[in-house]
Amino acid sequence: MTALCTSGGLRAQTLVSTDRPYECGFENGFGGWKNDAGQLNHWRIGHGDEAHVTNEKKKLVTGPSEAYEGSAYAYVDLYNHPNAQAVTMTQTFDFTSLTNPILSLFMHNHWEGDNHDVFFSLEVKESDDPYWHQRISVTQDDGDLWHKVNACLSDFAGKASVDIRITVTPDKGTQVIAVDKITIEDFIITADVTDVTCYDYNDGAITISPSCGGPEFKYSIYAGADATVTTAKSMTYTELYAGRYNAKIVDMTSQCTAQLPSLNVVEPPEIAVRPYIDDIRCYNDKNGSIVVGASQTGYPDMVFKYSIDNGDSFQSDTRFSNLAGGIYTIRVQNENGCLSKPVEQEIGRDVLLEINNISVTNVTYCHGEKSGSITVTANFRKNASVDYSIDGGKTPYHNNIFQQLPAGEYQVAVIDQNKCMIKWPEPVIITEPEKLKECILKDDYEI
Repeated sequence: MTALCTSGGLRAQTLVSTDRPYECGFENGFGGWKNDAGQLNHWRIGHGDEAHVTNEKKKLVTGPSEAYEGSAYAYVDLYNHPNAQAVTMTQTFDFTSLTNPILSLFMHNHWEGDNHDVFFSLEVKESDDPYWHQRISVTQDDGDLWHKVNACLSDFAGKASVDIRITVTPDKGTQVIAVDKITIEDFIITADVTDVTCYDYNDGAITISPSCGGPEFKYSIYAGADATVTTAKSMTYTELYAGRYNAKIVDMTSQCTAQLPSLNVVEPPEIAVRPYIDDIRCYNDKNGSIVVGASQTGYPDMVFKYSIDNGDSFQSDTRFSNLAGGIYTIRVQNENGCLSKPVEQEIGRDVLLEINNISVTNVTYCHGEKSGSITVTANFRKNASVDYSIDGGKTPYHNNIFQQLPAGEYQVAVIDQNKCMIKWPEPVIITEPEKLKECILKDDYEI
């Protein structure tokens, strides 16, 4: 767009501050910038031809061939007075509406000749201060190019009357110095924050952008961490957890700093999981159940799905039935796809009942003798009361040793206080000698 001398966030001279930045592109004249009286040289308004060829006889091309923006610029032609005094133009501004002002301008320094030392400077002071404070100084030859320079004026923020002057001090050679598109505005950070989608996720993001300045910036959102220096007009940080971040941007040309100390990346509340357990009645049964309750603070109408296999599969019903004893990993997913933290829950471990070992003593003396025995060793929960049986649970005994047993097949079982029964998987056999001859049992001996 065409740059005009518009007064916005501050106004020149006696004009009152408004809510837009100041910008001057010299399209309609100097816009309040004043040449100091008594100078041999003066700032002039150019459109390319006036300064581009500074001497028709020598055809010295030293000025800009066109404006940086629009069609006009301000320039000083030092060809006729290379050793003259400094050439200045001055403007007064109202900074009461600014909190972190930065001045930017585009300048064009180009000259001919071997010996030259043109000193370009921008100085600032409060109107009632007798001393100027230098903020920009340039001495190099930039060729036939416009380049941007910035000045940090943050120490003048809120001041009602601030003088700014641009000075060119010539030495030798043929020089044309030009300036264009002077802007003054607050150097601030604009931020776009993307909150975390789910509790304890790291998919948050922050994009920070400077309002002005450049072309190079230093970005950071971590206090004390290394910053990124780039010419990018914004910087996006991704994979962020919920928390508070400190945004900071430094304009590398002026070293003006803007900060946003409290950028909050927010996360939704954690999904609360409340499992209710029905243990299996007997060891190795599959009659246990889990009922899962879930809630999320601030979302009373949230719809959930439930899993007891760590999220491998989900169902809308809160009840899981026909479960065997064991450990289940419960997770809940809300309608946004957010998962709860895993909750481990155990079913049926307190009804442990198993037969560890069976010891058998066979009949060895006489066929038909009742001298065999069976000893049953069982594993069960602490302090439980169990009974033992060798007839498949029909006749339980509290003693685990069965004696004076004849040869035969026995079905060993263990029954706990809940009437849960576990059976040995195969018959227990007591053997006896073959019936080869009549055997005199001990009770038949006569003395």
